[in-house]
Amino acid sequence: MAKLETPGELSVVYSNAVQFHTSISDFSMLFGLSQPPLDPKTKVVEIIPQIRVILSPTHFKEFVRIATKQLEGYEVAHGKIPTPEAKPTRKKKQTKK
Repeated sequence: MAKLETPGELSVVYSNAVQFHTSISDFSMLFGLSQPPLDPKTKVVEIIPQIRVILSPTHFKEFVRIATKQLEGYEVAHGKIPTPEAKPTRKKKQTKK
């Protein structure tokens, strides 16, 4: 097990949005801050990029494994985290012939 040294002046970034990009050689995560729509009529949410993290496929898989284990432990200690329900897709109205 490796020990990770943390520098004294490490930046802290809050994120409430993430985009994933993948290629044959890496996984890229762009973390951002989601802002409410400037124009309520358009309902377009602005996401301000905060930081990009790029991992090799091996490191990404290990990250997912460890994050899953951490999440499971959190939910055991604090209760299940609610997630939004998937919105049902709208069925097209059939026209009578």
